[in-house]
Amino acid sequence: MFGIGAGKAELKLPETVYAPGQAIKGKLLLTLSGPINADGVTVKLYAEQTFRESAPKGRTNTVTRRIYELPVTLDGKKEYPKTAEPLSYDFKLVVPENAKQIGAPSGSVISIGPITLSSNRGPTGPPKWFVEGQLDIPMAFDIKARTQIIV
Repeated sequence: MFGIGAGKAELKLPETVYAPGQAIKGKLLLTLSGPINADGVTVKLYAEQTFRESAPKGRTNTVTRRIYELPVTLDGKKEYPKTAEPLSYDFKLVVPENAKQIGAPSGSVISIGPITLSSNRGPTGPPKWFVEGQLDIPMAFDIKARTQIIV
């Protein structure tokens, strides 16, 4: 089994805008179509940022990097049963106090008199924040849900 069609995950968050230091209290719901041996249930808060990087022959590439991650284990390795009602996991994640400083400043700009030069390297914008919950299934597609939040 590859994990496709094995079930679904849903995240329930009371809001999508959070301040640094604020707690994100939510619920992860897992509905499984059959019993699954899994490595566990986790939820995480993470931030990603997109960067432009130099490539050969004067070109640039765009890459997205994870610049912050806070994982929390909600349940361990075991066989998870088929569910008529979703398995429910309450969780609490705290947005880091320094969330506004995480990530590189965007747009390297240099001004020399009337000339402004913009670098073709570095971040292309601010970090994007996400909450993700998942059932980790070994050697198969995980069952997961992700929601973007604003910090």
